[in-house]
Amino acid sequence: MFSCMGTDIADFCLDAGCKTGSVCLPVLLLAMLWFVPLGAQSMYTVTAPAADGSTTGLRIPNGTREHAYHRTVTFVEAASMRLIPAGMRITRIGFVFKEGAGARVDGMLTLFMMNTQQTTSEGGMVWGDIVSKMTTVYNGPFTIPDTAGPLDMELSSPFNYLGQSVYVAYDFQSPGPYASKNAVVVANTALRSSTRSAFSPTEPPAILADVSDFRPVIRFSFPIPPMRWVTISGGTTEDLKAIDMADDSTAWVCTQAGGMRRTTDRGKTWLAAGSVPDSATALVGLTKEIAVAIAQRDSKPGSLYKTSNGGAAWAGVYDPNPPVKIALAGKTSSRSVWCLGESVGDSVILLASEDRGTTWTRSFAGVVLPPGVGISNSCMIGSVVWFGAADRVYKSETGPMGPWKYSSTGKPNVSCLAFGSSSGTGFVAHVGCRDTLYRSMDGGLTWAVVPVPGVGEILSLQYFPGGQDAWAATSTGIWRTSDFGLTWQRSFFSEGSFNVLSSVRFFPNFQDALAIGSKGMIVKGSWVVNPPVAVSETSSKPEGYRLGLNYPNPFNARTWIEFSLPRPSIVNLTLFDVLGRGVVTLASGESGTGTHRVEWNSAGSPSGVYFYRLHARAISGGNTADYVETRKLILLK
Repeated sequence: MFSCMGTDIADFCLDAGCKTGSVCLPVLLLAMLWFVPLGAQSMYTVTAPAADGSTTGLRIPNGTREHAYHRTVTFVEAASMRLIPAGMRITRIGFVFKEGAGARVDGMLTLFMMNTQQTTSEGGMVWGDIVSKMTTVYNGPFTIPDTAGPLDMELSSPFNYLGQSVYVAYDFQSPGPYASKNAVVVANTALRSSTRSAFSPTEPPAILADVSDFRPVIRFSFPIPPMRWVTISGGTTEDLKAIDMADDSTAWVCTQAGGMRRTTDRGKTWLAAGSVPDSATALVGLTKEIAVAIAQRDSKPGSLYKTSNGGAAWAGVYDPNPPVKIALAGKTSSRSVWCLGESVGDSVILLASEDRGTTWTRSFAGVVLPPGVGISNSCMIGSVVWFGAADRVYKSETGPMGPWKYSSTGKPNVSCLAFGSSSGTGFVAHVGCRDTLYRSMDGGLTWAVVPVPGVGEILSLQYFPGGQDAWAATSTGIWRTSDFGLTWQRSFFSEGSFNVLSSVRFFPNFQDALAIGSKGMIVKGSWVVNPPVAVSETSSKPEGYRLGLNYPNPFNARTWIEFSLPRPSIVNLTLFDVLGRGVVTLASGESGTGTHRVEWNSAGSPSGVYFYRLHARAISGGNTADYVETRKLILLK
């Protein structure tokens, strides 16, 4: 589980194990198979068995002229690939060898892939039956290296991933001879050898030896694409305080005044979901119908409320006594909820429920805070939990009960934090600290300051698990890093004190994100998997930035707006009403050189005068000054 309260490559790996018998052999591990479109690697690992469950290995005797014949079919369920955005185009394949063969093994490799709606693999599959339904993505020479290490090649036919389960099959054949060291080529299913001079498509060679027990390794690598951020209406103008995702389509939001709202379609539409009587500080969404809210006022510093009917009614379920100033909450499943807060003597109290928030237990979490210090944001990956307090980052590797240890950033008032892995990169921001964050490369043991010019105050952080990418909700918009926090670029412009974004969160499958902020502001982020190709007005690139007149104008339903970029830029094209209120964001994020055309469908908007503004900043090269231009359009209905 990965949750934070408060273009590089991503890989999925199906890991291998090795249990050798009593005979010790020099071993070549055909250990990893990954699919790489472009760029450097950021690893994401899952494990899946072979489709037919069989595992075999082969000893190739020294000096014997034999043929090696290796066929493998592997089923990878959609849940194991949930971090890969649907529509990704995989263009490269790679292998990693944990040990070399001692000599090159040359042969021919054919690789097959197929999207499938199946949730489990079929039993007793016949090779020809399954492969006949699959797409050949590579067919050509392949060499097992003589030493350990990676190698990769370009697919002859790119594979389009559709967000489903996937079958992967490959056939490796080598005529030999193998005249150097003994070697064991390992994977699942039939890896075979024969003294025949040619292969038979109907009579596979006999298995000469079964020396090990293995599972295959398959790594799917993909570039994490840009995100397009669009302002959407949440149906309220109150300041939004907290957001939590219950599942891949459901999110709950609370306002500072205690009002609740809910979406069950990834933010497209929002429904009123009741309210709690006190000021809301946090909430936990458990299902489409069930959520727990944390609220407080001076006379009651911490109270818990629950709805079981989508917000139609909220009931108080727990009033801590002695009082606990509940600061944050999280979940380990759809049934298990926990809260941390401060009580008498600055002790940290854990409140826990195992029945979706109906009943609660209270215990001391084993932490006493410095006097006058409050608990801030938290992050949880699996059983590892972090939270901030004063200049400290507390960490437990065994859940919210502890034991806890802490490190110091050297700066007071930690406001938010996020981590990519339990022992890897993490970030911390501080209250009132502008254009700066602190970074850890060791899971929070040590910290170093990272300047981020122009970012403003960072109010929320969200990490893409295991990789190099993270997002920050700030006083100036949404910012993204793709290099472990060394550099940051603004993906969404949010200007003015009335447009402060306070939180950014991904849905559990990491297919969409939502950011919330002041005055009811909600911004939705979606992957730009197949970004539109820029349409150039001439055969050469535009000479400068330009925002064109919309056409037609006036209009009564739809209108089109063109803008030109002389170089790749971060752009934000936003529509405003005559009062200066944002209506919709038409384009946001990275755009390439050329002339781009976007459409505004005015359905649901009243007649009147509107303004559209382009704000563009070159990613690199040329004049780095921002380009800002505003034009007027008229909607007649």
